[in-house]
Amino acid sequence: MNVCFDSPLLTGSYRRVLRQESGSTSFLRQSISSVLGDDETKFVLKTGVSMLASGHLKQLFPKSKFILAVRDPVDHITIPRIYDPEVFSFLGYEETTYNDMPIEMKARFWRSAYRSALQGVFHHYDFDDVLIVRYEDLCGDTLGTLQKLFDFVGEENPNECCAFVSKQDDYRQGYRTFTEERIQQVQTITRNVREQFGYKNGLS
Repeated sequence: MNVCFDSPLLTGSYRRVLRQESGSTSFLRQSISSVLGDDETKFVLKTGVSMLASGHLKQLFPKSKFILAVRDPVDHITIPRIYDPEVFSFLGYEETTYNDMPIEMKARFWRSAYRSALQGVFHHYDFDDVLIVRYEDLCGDTLGTLQKLFDFVGEENPNECCAFVSKQDDYRQGYRTFTEERIQQVQTITRNVREQFGYKNGLS
């Protein structure tokens, strides 16, 4: 299996899609075509904003599958991140600097982003063509989760993949550093969305 990951060339294309500019879908198609290899290549769009442009992706690739990666918001919001201004605008936020947001606003941002992702992905894709991968499962059961990924895309799990896998134990930064009051605040703000991913109150 040949795998071609998306390139920085696509960043501008996604911005045009999120701004809903005229011709943005065809522009994205041209950008993707420019980085595709032969017909045997599996093209992997790993750009974070892919989850907000699922309708465009389904239109471009009718037979595509969608892997939606998610992380418990209590841990997710502890990591410094950079988002394009178009993402904030798409979700209805005026702010453009994620890292300067107060914790409660980061929690609301997570809620908005993943609510939009769930609605968009399951509106455009059949249930069997969507796989949700939780970061906690990837770290806690790496080999098992990788096997699910390979099964989902219809590929055999290459043996050499296992040689680079090591168990990750330090991935619960939010639960380790936040006060119990702060953890409960984030969980309360995000509850309606996080529960759809199987997260419960307390350490998930």
